[in-house]
Amino acid sequence: MSSTYRLYNDKALETFQQILFNREFDISLKKITTVMESPSLDRNRILRMQREKLCATWLAASERIEMTCNRGVLHDSLQMLCNTHQILRRKRINKKEQSQ
Repeated sequence: MSSTYRLYNDKALETFQQILFNREFDISLKKITTVMESPSLDRNRILRMQREKLCATWLAASERIEMTCNRGVLHDSLQMLCNTHQILRRKRINKKEQSQ
C-alpha cells in the first residue's frame, strides 16, 4: 500500500507561503510569478505592492462606512423634519379649530 502524500522541501514551502501571502492581497498569480522569477527578487517591492493594496482596500472600506453613516444621518434628519412638519401641521389645525 503506497501513500499519496508528497514531501516538500523548505524551498518549496517558502515559495508556497509567498504565493499564499500575495494571494491574500488579491495579487494575480501572473504578477506573483513575474516577481518571484525575477533574478533580483525585491522583497521590498513585494511589500510595497501589498501595502498599496491594503491601503486601497482600507480606503474603499472607510468610504463605504462613511457613506453608510451619512445615509443614516440623512435618514434621521429627514425623519426629524417629517416629525416636525407633522407637529406644526397639527398645531395649525388645532388653532384653526379653536378659532372657529
